[in-house]
Amino acid sequence: MKRDGEVPIEGRAARGSRLIARPTLPPGPLRALKTMIYEAYVGAGAPTLDALTAAIASDDDLTASPSRDTIQRIIGEPSVPARQADAVALVTVLTRMAGADGQQAGLEVAALWRQIQLAEPLGLRVREINAYDLEVHHEITWHGITGLTSYIKRDHDLELQRLVLEAAGGTSHLVMLVGSSSSGKTRACYEAVQALPDDWRLWHPIDPGRPEAALAHLSEVGPKTVVWLNEANHYLLHPDHGEPIAASLRTLLTDVSRTPVLVLGTMWPGPGYFDELLTTPPPASSEHGALTAATRQSTSPDPRGQARYLLAGRILHVPTAFTSREVELSSRSRDPRLTAAAQSAKDGMVTQYLAAGFDLVASYTTALPGPRALLNAAIDARRLGHPPSLPLSFLAAAAEGYLTDTEWDLLEDDWLEQALTRLTRPMKGARGLLHRNKRPRGGTTHAAQPPGPTYLVADFLIDYFRSVRRAQPIPDLFWQAAMEHSQGEAARSLASAAASRGLLQVACRLWATAGDFVKVADALADTGRLDEALAWYERAQRSGDGEAARIAIQRLVRAGQLDETAQWLMRTPAPTRPQAMRHTAEVMAQEGHLADAMTWFEAAARAGDDSSLLAAAKALADIGSLTQALPWFDRAAAAGNEDALVEAAEYLLDAGRIDEALSLGERAELQGHGMASRATKEMVLADRREDALTWHERAHNKGSEALFAAGWRLEKAAVWLESGNGTAPDSARTGAQIKPLGELSAWAARREKQATDTDSLLAAARRAAAHAHLPEALSLAEQAADEGEAGALLWAAQHLADHGLWDEAFSWCRRAVAAGSELAAHLAVISLQELGRDAEAEQLERYGWTLQGGIAPTWKLDAAE
Repeated sequence: MKRDGEVPIEGRAARGSRLIARPTLPPGPLRALKTMIYEAYVGAGAPTLDALTAAIASDDDLTASPSRDTIQRIIGEPSVPARQADAVALVTVLTRMAGADGQQAGLEVAALWRQIQLAEPLGLRVREINAYDLEVHHEITWHGITGLTSYIKRDHDLELQRLVLEAAGGTSHLVMLVGSSSSGKTRACYEAVQALPDDWRLWHPIDPGRPEAALAHLSEVGPKTVVWLNEANHYLLHPDHGEPIAASLRTLLTDVSRTPVLVLGTMWPGPGYFDELLTTPPPASSEHGALTAATRQSTSPDPRGQARYLLAGRILHVPTAFTSREVELSSRSRDPRLTAAAQSAKDGMVTQYLAAGFDLVASYTTALPGPRALLNAAIDARRLGHPPSLPLSFLAAAAEGYLTDTEWDLLEDDWLEQALTRLTRPMKGARGLLHRNKRPRGGTTHAAQPPGPTYLVADFLIDYFRSVRRAQPIPDLFWQAAMEHSQGEAARSLASAAASRGLLQVACRLWATAGDFVKVADALADTGRLDEALAWYERAQRSGDGEAARIAIQRLVRAGQLDETAQWLMRTPAPTRPQAMRHTAEVMAQEGHLADAMTWFEAAARAGDDSSLLAAAKALADIGSLTQALPWFDRAAAAGNEDALVEAAEYLLDAGRIDEALSLGERAELQGHGMASRATKEMVLADRREDALTWHERAHNKGSEALFAAGWRLEKAAVWLESGNGTAPDSARTGAQIKPLGELSAWAARREKQATDTDSLLAAARRAAAHAHLPEALSLAEQAADEGEAGALLWAAQHLADHGLWDEAFSWCRRAVAAGSELAAHLAVISLQELGRDAEAEQLERYGWTLQGGIAPTWKLDAAE
């Protein structure tokens, strides 16, 4: 009989059970690895795949939990396991099942896996890679001269060269070049890596998609490799993969077994790009207080925390324009193209001239209605987050929304073909406004790519027009085209843009198309439609989303529907069900359902989740029931939780129960945990300095460098506390930082002045409003919005609301929502409530807006597959 989870093949174990096929491989490290895995499998008695999956998932000491299918591939297929941690986890468990040292076996597997990666490194040799394959801009031709122009080194090149040489010398580095489109970021990186030795390789993760490739293969990067992250926003700002990619890069840079590596990235400044990483986002709030359920949430984790830590001190700014000295050097170049650029480019924008940026803008400005509509659709799609490859079917359908009725009537039947002919025409040897997207040379078309031709729009146009168009509404035909012609990452990105504009139905349809069923469910639940949302959580769970049931349970608990949680818990995968029980209990405790929470904590503990004991203890302690919490802390410690006693002592110290805390502290120290530092400080505060000195001395006598340092800090703290200061000064910052280099060009100064002028319009509007000149204030806000300052629309709406002019506020809210202001959508609901139009307010909050800017009628999205 074939046991569940096994594939019958030839060969038998000692017990007569059928085995997964043993892969046949030539001699080498891969054969050694696969042999070790297979022998561990046979030695463990050929356990079923289901048994292995459950055993690995229940072991909290392992760093991976491979799926059933992954385990079968690791054992029976001749390929290298995609993730080192998966192979380590599998062999560790198999070896333990056989009664041997699983930890040592895991280390041996890790070493073999690493040896294979080093034998088969990613990427190509740096010398073998063409600059254009690395996405360096094609430059203008001049009297038959083509290819890369001569290169003028600028200040940022010198700093980049220093870091590249340090990498060549053995130090891993990451450098993110930030600058506007066509400012020379990618070319600077290409020139810099030419200084690397011949044995260095370069890997450009792009297939099947940028974030997917990076996430799948970063763990395989070996020493002496350049990781090329051109347009790094596609990697680090990806809504699902961005943080895991950033975490993998942080691990890569600190992994001594892979030193040295060099990670080079480029990114545009501004909203939607580098600005997303400048500051930690604050909690959702509003000048008007808690507006809706969406703004009543507590502080959420930083969605870009990993990327922010990754880039700290690793930014190199690339000036938009050449300095006068650099222009002079260019004018003396032997390359006639560089000489022409130095003479003809405005405001030192030499690289943009070489990339034909000025011709692109001029061609856009003078384009006929058909081509310009196609470009507007492409620019808006990209600024709303669409991936670079734009399907022609989508562009053609969306472009119709950018034409007036008269323009549409006058278009010829073959207007699209004519427009493409004009827009794809090269300019001075560089790409035109649109460029037909071709597969990489030597590559193949991936199944995930949309059918039909796709086009790229010139980066310079996106960068140039994104601020101008920021306050412009998106035509309804654009959204219709998105729903009909978008899929995958494109649908996912445009769904987020639609949601921020209050187009809830459009967003849900796009998320459903992309397979993001949890997103659909969350959107419905956030608007009070939990019953509909549950059907989408169930669909997500059926499609293999392991988090769907957990999120549904959280929603049910917060809605007070506790009776339904048990059936949802049964839908969670059996290996992770105890953890799901613990999570349910934690949410119940947070929502004040403590009795139910304790029941689930106990159930989770009985099911094998020892972490539930500490979680239960902390839940009780957090509400002040410390006496009831202490037995749970004891149970957690007895179950092997090393933090339980320290946590309990911390709670006791906070409650002023110092003697009990010291008793637990002594037990903790016997297990290797130092409580002396915190306990001493508490005793200083309680004026028990003799006891404090005793514990302080214990910290020193331990001989631990960490405890000694803690004791030194405490000694200083005692002085500060006695002096009444109460706080210690901030610690000094550490770590080298790459400082922005290069002086501000005249062009950049003018751009800054333009931005200041826009800000001045808002400032003038505020001054006029302060002097009760409301019509003048609104006129100035209108001008600011016309210049691309979308925030002016929300400011006007808020100002009108502050003065009780709710009708006018609602009108401005509608415009602000169309420009992407989520806060304006909340304020619109409040405006309707203040006008006594409660039914409309509820309808708007639950169903969003129509494509034409009205309140959407009741709609329902069927979750049936």
